Amino acid sequence: MTNAKRAWAGLVAGAAGGFVGAFVMNRFSPLWSAVYKSFCEVKDSRQQSGIGNEDAEATRSAGQAISRHVFRKTLSAQELNTATPALHYGIGTTMGALYGVAVECFPLIGAGRGTFYGGAVWLLADEIAMPALGLLGPITKTPFSSQLGALASHMSYGFATDFVRRLALERKDPEGSM
Repeated sequence: MTNAKRAWAGLVAGAAGGFVGAFVMNRFSPLWSAVYKSFCEVKDSRQQSGIGNEDAEATRSAGQAISRHVFRKTLSAQELNTATPALHYGIGTTMGALYGVAVECFPLIGAGRGTFYGGAVWLLADEIAMPALGLLGPITKTPFSSQLGALASHMSYGFATDFVRRLALERKDPEGSM
C-alpha cells in the first residue's frame, strides 16, 4: 500500500476510532467520578460536584462561543444541550482522524496504544487551550482530582481510538490468516 493510501486509510480508521473514543470518554467520566467518590473522602463539596464536569462545561462554553462568533446567535439551553454532544463527537472524530494519519506516517506516535496521544490531547486542550481561550478557569483553580479524572478520561479516549483504528486497519493475507 502506498504512503498516500495508508494515510487515507489511517484518516478513516482514526475518525471511526475517534468517534468511538468520544463515546468511551463520555462513559468513563461518570465511572471515574463514582470510583473516586467511593474511595476518597472529599470534604469540599465544590470538589466533589466538579469531578468529571470540566470537559462538559468547556464543550458547552466552546459551543456557545462558536455559535456567537460564527452564527452571531446565542444558543438557548435546549439548543446547547443538542450542540454540546455534537461538538464533543465532532472534536473526538477529528482528533481521531488526525491520530490515524499521524500514526500511519510516524508509527512512534502510536506508542502506549493511544494513551499517550489521549494524554497529549488533554494537556494541549484542557490544560492549555481551553484556559487560554477563557473556556475553562485557570488550572490552578481546578481540583487535582478533577484534573486527574480528565486526564484518565482522555487516556481512555486515546486507547479506544487506537483500538478501533487498529481493528479497522487489520489486514488479512489471501489465506485468511493474520
